[in-house]
Amino acid sequence: MYSAQIRSSRTFRQKQIKLLAINLTLSYLLFMKAAYALICILSTPLFAVNEEAKPTVKEIAEQVGKDLTAKIIELKLNKSVMEQFFDSLDQDEVKSVSLEWSKLVKKAGYSFAKESFITKKRDADLVFYFDNDDCSKGAIFGHDDEKGYLFPVENKNLSEISLEEIPTNESKTKVGLLPITKKDEGLGFWIKTTSGRFVLAVIKKVEVVEFKDIQEGAKAKVELEWTWQAKVK
Repeated sequence: MYSAQIRSSRTFRQKQIKLLAINLTLSYLLFMKAAYALICILSTPLFAVNEEAKPTVKEIAEQVGKDLTAKIIELKLNKSVMEQFFDSLDQDEVKSVSLEWSKLVKKAGYSFAKESFITKKRDADLVFYFDNDDCSKGAIFGHDDEKGYLFPVENKNLSEISLEEIPTNESKTKVGLLPITKKDEGLGFWIKTTSGRFVLAVIKKVEVVEFKDIQEGAKAKVELEWTWQAKVK
């Protein structure tokens, strides 16, 4: 009988524990529902305002597209027509070279056929140097003061430039840029090489120094991009 009373007592306590657990669970669920309802009531106006102000994925994508387009237009506006033309070419066909002049480095003469610097001016397609008396008031860029080798590309639209339309005997020619300056960046020109073939080049960057500064370690520099004329079929 005593053991029966113990089992009855344990069963009663277990039922009480289960009932208490159920009540606590129900109370928790009711509390959570009430809290959620209160949050929804209090935050609905705020969320409504935020939803109107918050851009959609489509709007974000459209804005990013507009920003990229504006950046591309800005970059193009900052580039000359010749620079844009070179950007449109097969980059495997575009080469670059830097001509320098300093007290220790005199990379003055360049041969496009050999793709190297040479010491004899008469064998060079392009020269970059200073006169000893600095009569040009800066670095000279051209073909050793001779006409018929340098042909500037002027007043051309992008669609009008072609690697097939090389200069003729009637084309405008220049002795050179005397002197070359920062304003010449972006300038395009044809160069008649010693082989008779033409190279189209564009001035990418000019570092200008005065002749008197050369002796103090300053360096004048011109960076070019260039490519050969189209092959004759």
